[in-house]
Amino acid sequence: MSTRAERERATYGFGLALDDGDLVLTDGRLAETSGLATLRQDLQALLATPLAGDRLDVRYGLDLRDALTSALPRHLVKEVLRMNIVRTIATDRRVSTIERVQFDDDPEFLAAHPGARPDPATRSALVEITLTPVPLVLSVSEPASIADTRVQILADVRW
Repeated sequence: MSTRAERERATYGFGLALDDGDLVLTDGRLAETSGLATLRQDLQALLATPLAGDRLDVRYGLDLRDALTSALPRHLVKEVLRMNIVRTIATDRRVSTIERVQFDDDPEFLAAHPGARPDPATRSALVEITLTPVPLVLSVSEPASIADTRVQILADVRW
């Protein structure tokens, strides 16, 4: 019977740990990540990459074209970005549902993060995405409620 960590690794993946896009060294070795931490890191990288910014996979990344090329007011640009964020994250097979996408100047975000100081004059925002990953295959020893996992991702989106 496999451990929860092994099943998370098999379901959500593993890779090298990144810190602001840079590889992390621990005691002279490349640090690794696995499970939900890998899912979170992969989705943050996906949202930080402009669509077609990866020459090996032109379908990879967040589509910012509509936000960059249209003269829409900020609240409409945010709605275009919200749709594109949902569409982008939904391409990941490890994501079951996307529950919420909040920008740092949304009332719900400000209520949850009272210290937040968004700057509506800029063409950027901190975005908090709440999602449910695909469930793990449960072992006999785990209760079913363990599958009710939510993941929050923070992404700095600039347009």
